[in-house]
Amino acid sequence: MIRRPPRSTLFPYTTLFRSVESAGKTRLSVDKEQSEGDHLKEAETEDRDGANESQIRLQQYKARCYLLLRSCKGCKREIKSLMSIAGMSPTSVYFKANLEYIRGNWRKAMKVLNTLSIQPRSFAETGENLVVFYYNNMGCIHFHMGRHNLGCFYFYKALQENDNTLKQLCKSDHGINGRPVYTVGANARYELLYNLGIQLLYAKKPQEAFDCLIEAVQVHHTNSRLWLRLAECCIKVHKLDNQTDFNVKERKKDIVHSHIGSGPHRKFVLVPHIYKPHQLSQEVHLSAMPLPTLEFSAICLRNALQLLPDESVPTTATSSSSKLTEESESNTLMDGNTLTSVPPGNPIKSSEISVLRCSILASSAYVALCIGDVLMALHYAQTLLAQPKVSAVHRFLGHLYAGEAMVLMDDIANAIKELNPDQISDLFFSNSVSDKEEKDKSHSNGAEESNSKDHSNFKGWFPNSMPVARMIMQYNLTAAYAVRGELDKASESMRQLNASAKTAGTEIPIQALMLAMYIQMQLGHADFAKKVIKLRCPQYR
Repeated sequence: MIRRPPRSTLFPYTTLFRSVESAGKTRLSVDKEQSEGDHLKEAETEDRDGANESQIRLQQYKARCYLLLRSCKGCKREIKSLMSIAGMSPTSVYFKANLEYIRGNWRKAMKVLNTLSIQPRSFAETGENLVVFYYNNMGCIHFHMGRHNLGCFYFYKALQENDNTLKQLCKSDHGINGRPVYTVGANARYELLYNLGIQLLYAKKPQEAFDCLIEAVQVHHTNSRLWLRLAECCIKVHKLDNQTDFNVKERKKDIVHSHIGSGPHRKFVLVPHIYKPHQLSQEVHLSAMPLPTLEFSAICLRNALQLLPDESVPTTATSSSSKLTEESESNTLMDGNTLTSVPPGNPIKSSEISVLRCSILASSAYVALCIGDVLMALHYAQTLLAQPKVSAVHRFLGHLYAGEAMVLMDDIANAIKELNPDQISDLFFSNSVSDKEEKDKSHSNGAEESNSKDHSNFKGWFPNSMPVARMIMQYNLTAAYAVRGELDKASESMRQLNASAKTAGTEIPIQALMLAMYIQMQLGHADFAKKVIKLRCPQYR
């Protein structure tokens, strides 16, 4: 089914709502002239009930359109009108909770949901399971509050309730025979698996998240964001986080492989590499298998990039008809953003697509470096840096990946330019937006997914400060000097790295420690390397 953008749907709903209201009044006036006594009262009652039912349904559709547009003022107005007609129904409660949700008031949304009194109505009568909706909404709220394990619990409950409902329905109706039409497509399993997969990914359970998302992508295969999440699961399985490299106390055992001799004749044997290099698959066909590997993540990222709309091609009307022109223009929001459908989620704006494209390019560059595809890594990194709206974090990653790819290609001169720490001025997570968009955000009552109140999504990202980011860039610059054989410059750069670590109040990464020992041994200062080993590894004193 083709979904129309919510803005283009508002006009038909408003027109239909007025038509139903005026038709009811006209019919009542005709019946008053033609009927008498009890017949007049019966006609008025029937027409009033029919008109109210149609008005309630259209009012719900209008409120839902405003929710999809994240227009809090319009949605609040429609919810008030809906409650004046239908009262405090479960639908009205869900609308109120959803309104607080998009505003970023997570606790208030939870409080509104807990006021819901669910009546024991049959799923075959309504085609809706309010218990599933309740558990799903509670899981989404806990996600934004940073309670990912508790959110997983609610999503598991929603999946269990959904499966039980479908089993009972199929058992009673012998398959799909005799079932109402509105119950055939009421299975929310794949939407729930999508939500559960995202929740598990943030709960640092990438293997379980991959199993959920790989099942959801079979239905929602046109969602670029879903393909990106699948690739992120594969990356997390490969390396869960970056912070472990800065925990030298736990990684110090990885420095020395063994020692030979004793006393003044003792020799230390260092490890050949500080981390286990990625082993490429020997069989080509295994890369296309749906497994949480870096090779499969590269395929997912290519799919995600291909599914994104081209920003260089403007959206124009395909017909000269005035009606089609108005409908095409209604797909564009008031701020000039166009909406793109990404089922099962809400439509996303063009500004959000820019952020999504930058995330896909950054992940593609990282995966290409890990699997040894240096040319593609450089291409993705340079494309990322060329984006018109690139955040400071993505710009930092673009320079970092481009510099590493150039080092591997033996283009050290250009790599040194890319790895200059002075070009890192900010480390913000938000994308670059215009002044007009900033004003719209400051005057809006709503909140996007990147709401300032929601910091839970950024807690696990590392480096999370400017000094640590500059220190990482300085380490890569030192490595570039060492590869070119300029050991004096590499030694001076290492001193600056140590000064940056003291300023940041953090340990230098374990890779930098190994690089420092390599540089000093190449300079003939073997005693310095022994001193570092005895200082960092007390067991070898």
